[in-house]
Amino acid sequence: SRSEIVTCKSDYGFVDQGFGSYGMNWVNQRLYSAWLGDRAEGLAFGLPSWISHGLSDYISGSRLMNNKLEFRDYVRDLINFKIAVAQGRHLPVRDLVQQTNVEFWGANQEYQGISDRMAQADTFVRFLLSPEARGKQTKGLLASYLQNLLAVVAEVEQENIKEKGEASTAPKTEAEEEALYKQRSSEWKSSEREKQIVSRTFTRTFGAWTDKDWDAVEKAFMKYID
Repeated sequence: SRSEIVTCKSDYGFVDQGFGSYGMNWVNQRLYSAWLGDRAEGLAFGLPSWISHGLSDYISGSRLMNNKLEFRDYVRDLINFKIAVAQGRHLPVRDLVQQTNVEFWGANQEYQGISDRMAQADTFVRFLLSPEARGKQTKGLLASYLQNLLAVVAEVEQENIKEKGEASTAPKTEAEEEALYKQRSSEWKSSEREKQIVSRTFTRTFGAWTDKDWDAVEKAFMKYID
């Protein structure tokens, strides 16, 4: 579905410029979603849940303060993830980045353990975007993963076009555009297509990694949350 955002000057804290504003968080998330859909529709549909949720969470806290774009640190996520680690409820990073949508959110959307996974995904993405991600394995890892993901999404899209025999006709009306959007959204949510994207991107990004590399990432990540 598409949303329309109407701006206005408000006296209510719900939409203020402070870092505690949930209204602005929602607006940031919607703008990010719209921007991603316009720039790379396949990527918007193809992002694995761990990175999709992590990036959305990170961007939601952005604010322009004194002509400088700043990003809020979610203390809540950090605390929740620390508790999960202390109680042994977190996942190895290697397992997290291989999760499909169903595995991340839970089978039949039961959401069992989802709070722990969301907190870990959000914290891991923040870690990758932080200056602390400067090790051999983590420096530039997020950008590299996204570049590989873009390439994989393009490959899968071309394979889908060949399978159908022809590319989709460009929509001429808003109704046709909306119908095509819903169709493509449904196609990209195919469990088989998602598994291909997650698996191929993982192999392309981490295929040469050893157990030692994964151990180094885990160590750096745990140091980041201390």
